[in-house]
This record gives sequence, structure tokens and C-alpha cells, in this order.
Amino acid sequence: MTTLKASEEGLVKIKQARRERGSTIEDPRWLVEASQKLDPDQTWTEVGPYADGLSLPTWRRFLRGREPIKANAFRAFCTVLQLNWEEIVSRPPPENPQPPKLDIDSVVQEIRQKCHSKIQQLYSKMQLLDIAQPVDVSNLYVEVNILEEITSWQPGEISNLLRDFNPDADNFNRLGLGKVHQKRVPGLDAVKSHPKLMVLGKPGSGKTTFLKHIAIQCDRSEFEANKIPIFIPLKTFAEIANLDLLEYISDELASCGVEARSQTEFALSQGRGLILLDGLDEVPESDSDAVVRQIRQFVQKYYNNLFIITCRIAAAKYRFHDAAFTCVEVADFNNKQIAAFARNWFVVFSQNMEAGKALASQFFEQLKMKKNQQIRELAVTPILLNLTCLVFQAKADFPSNRANLYEEGVEIMLRKWDETRGIKRDEVYRDLNLCRQKHLLAFVAAINFERGDYFFEKNQIQQVIADYLANLRDGTTDPVELEMDSEVVLKAIENMAY
Repeated sequence: MTTLKASEEGLVKIKQARRERGSTIEDPRWLVEASQKLDPDQTWTEVGPYADGLSLPTWRRFLRGREPIKANAFRAFCTVLQLNWEEIVSRPPPENPQPPKLDIDSVVQEIRQKCHSKIQQLYSKMQLLDIAQPVDVSNLYVEVNILEEITSWQPGEISNLLRDFNPDADNFNRLGLGKVHQKRVPGLDAVKSHPKLMVLGKPGSGKTTFLKHIAIQCDRSEFEANKIPIFIPLKTFAEIANLDLLEYISDELASCGVEARSQTEFALSQGRGLILLDGLDEVPESDSDAVVRQIRQFVQKYYNNLFIITCRIAAAKYRFHDAAFTCVEVADFNNKQIAAFARNWFVVFSQNMEAGKALASQFFEQLKMKKNQQIRELAVTPILLNLTCLVFQAKADFPSNRANLYEEGVEIMLRKWDETRGIKRDEVYRDLNLCRQKHLLAFVAAINFERGDYFFEKNQIQQVIADYLANLRDGTTDPVELEMDSEVVLKAIENMAY
């Protein structure tokens, strides 16, 4: 049988009616009147017509409003008190209640607040090679410049390259191989101009630090304050059993206390994510297709968010044309950036600020000297600039034996950089150990310098590599295998440098 109960607002009206009628409200004669409202011919007794629920205990429960009573009695009692029962009754909630409408600005600010501590702890620090303690990104970071045309993708003829260089000149540029004449754009300006950006760069050019800097700037409301910075090391993402980028992001935010996945999806659907995908080249070859597929699907679904992907230049075989990514390149440091980095570096690692500034000034003045031109050519990327600062710090001078410095730089590029980041390249040099890698580079350099070949075609350098591999004690002489192996090795050298 149906029962009804007064709502909170209805109970207020019942109590008001009780006060208007005074103490006589408890008189059983009210029940007689109530029964007659239901059926004028019905005779009510002290026991009452229980079939209709009209009894003194029921009447009192109705007046207290704490329990439901039979529907007939509820309507009759309301009529006696001259109340509209439909205004008194408590309505049950709808079977499928609509969820409360979310306010996007409130959701975003709530998520940002919950993620603040994690972002500051994980991404405000950077680890430098051969230095034990991590340093604050903000203390060492130098704003990077961006080239909007990828230098290695631009077509060129060897004859044109040779025309611009004189190998006999004292200032022959061994590493840069010419000046880049295109306009440099500040990194943050490039991000503002392109909502989907693929940032390419040499190893150690500062790509990861650039993304960390953006995450910190966003978290501190100094850049895209209405967005949620989400930093994703793609190597870590690739290690998950069932790749799902949305699931990964939801778990990352959940670890910060954002328990409702609906909040994450709502924020992303409204374009409030700043998605920072770091190190596409660090994903193992066996996982790369799946990772790229996940990124494409995610970008297509949540297309109105901001996306930045970083990758080595030579490994950027996935350009995400279907997702409208703009490819740019991290430019080598210019003199102003080198000076700024050196100043920050020596201030951080010196006893006091003034001593650090003085040593930085001394470093840069010596770096500009003609005799140190080759060292200056090393210092165009943060990773090798860190090496030159570290060497200079010991004696406030550059070593007289430059070969040791160059050898350390080669070892960083061949081994240390990937080791510090826990990266294992897939069969990069096949069975070539570090010693053989160095011998191979020396062999290639010696052969071509003897010939006077500072620039060469792919098939020419590949043949030199094949000759080296064939002369190894355990090397093959099969021409097909040599061609395949030399191509793999050449690609590995390209990945190492770019």
C-alpha cells in the first residue's frame, strides 16, 4: 500500500497549522472530521477505521512528520488542516537524476591545485652529467630559440656547401658546418603560435628541459594559466601493458587526488590540457607503432588541447601530418645564450654569486679567443656546454691537451647520455662495443680527411663503413649483409648526432 511523508517544507506548514489550532489539535475529534472527509457516511470510533489508517497514533505520526503513513490518511489529515497535500508531500528523487552541471573553470583550478605539488617536485629539477645533485630548472634554464625550418630537411648540393667553406681557414667550422641564416623564434612564442608542435633537436639540445620549463611556467600561472600541464615521458608510457593514453593521464591525475575520471575527461573535452609528450625517439622500436597510434587517436579525439612532442631530428620518422603538427627545430646556442648559460652554471656551482659571475665572465672571454675556436664549436648545445663548464671550473682554464676534451664529448654522445636516461637503443650498432664505435668514427674521419672530402654522398660514406665492418675479426664478407649492416650503422651515427 502506498505511503506518504511530509517534506521538510511541508512539515513547516503542518507545524504552522498546529500552532494556529492550539492544543486542541491532539483532540481525537479531529480524527472524526478527517474520516468524514474521506466518507461522510462513515462512523468513526475510538479504535478508528484502521483500514484507512485513521487512528490516533497515525494522526500523531503525521503531526511529527518523521515517518511515512498510508496515503489515504495523509491526504485526509492535510484536508482537515486545510493544506494542499501535494504541497506538503515529500517527492522521491527522479529515477535517473541529471548530474550537476560542471563549471569548467572551477574544475580546471581544482585539478591544477591538486597537481601543483607533484609538478613542482618532479619537473622543477634537472640532472646534469657528472654532477651529483640535481639543480632547479629555473636556476639554470636559458630560453631556447626555435628554427621553423628543419635544417637537415632542406635540400642542398655538395658543391654549394663547399663554396661556403674554406678548410684551410683558421676559423673553419668543424661542427656547425655553416651558419644558419633563418630567423630564430623564442620557444614560448612558437608554442603560442602552434597549438600542435613537434619539437626536434640534437641529443642534449635541451628538449626535455624546455618541456619541464613550460610545465613549471604553466603551473605557476605564468603561461597558459587556464590549462592543466600534463608531462608524459613516452618511454615510461610505452612500458605500460595496455597502452591507453587517456587511462594513463587519468591515473596520473588520480595520483594527485583527482579521483573522478569524469573531471579529467571533461577538462580535456573542453581543451584545457597542455599535453607535453617527451622523447618519442626514446620509445623502443617494438613499441613505437603502438605509441604513435595512441597519440594520433588521442589528438583526434581531444583535438582542441595544446600538444607538444619532442624527438631527436633523425628519429622523427613520424611527423603526424594527419594531426596537423608543425615541426620545428631547437636552434644551437648563440653567443648570448652561451654566456647566459655559463653565468647561471657558475653561479649555481660556485661558493657565492659574485665569484660565480666572475668565473663565468672569465670562461666566456677565453671561449671567444681564436685558439679556443674548436672548443667554442663544442659549446652549442647544453649537454656539451655543461662539459666545457665542468672542465673549466677545475683550473679556470681550458686544458692544453684538447684531445681529452673531445674524447669526453664523444663518449657522452656515444654512451653516457642514453645511460643517464635509461635508454636502450634497438640494435643501434649491432655488435659494436664502445671501443669499436670510437675506432669506426676515427676510421671514417681519417679516410675522408685524407681524401679531402668534408662532405660526401650517403653511398660513399656507407661504403667506408662497410669496409671497416668487413675487416673486423668476426666481420662478414657477404656484400648483401655488409650493405644492410652499414646502413644500420650509418643510421645509428645519424641518430647519435641528431
